[in-house]
Amino acid sequence: MRIPLGFTRTIAVLFATAAVAAGTIASTTTAANAAGTSPKYLGCYAQWWSTAFAAKCDGATERHHFWLNGDCVAELDIEAGPFTVSQGFAGTVASRECTFEVRRAWLSYN
Repeated sequence: MRIPLGFTRTIAVLFATAAVAAGTIASTTTAANAAGTSPKYLGCYAQWWSTAFAAKCDGATERHHFWLNGDCVAELDIEAGPFTVSQGFAGTVASRECTFEVRRAWLSYN
């Protein structure tokens, strides 16, 4: 049985398109390794990595309370706290983890 030349070319184009799509999907899954840091306020900030996020201070400018928030992918967002830090505190206050990926994290104040 002979396969028409046009049919072979169509199959080749389909495989090439599938390979490009697979490469695009593979490149977007590495975005889960993204990391970042929120703006600092009163000496404290949130930092996030692939799935984990944490509240940190580099020397709190005053005693204050805040909540740690994480924007999780494919699950409910996480809010932890309230946490209280004393003036001058430097270190990690709290950390949490998303199951799949965290898009960003931030501290909220009341």
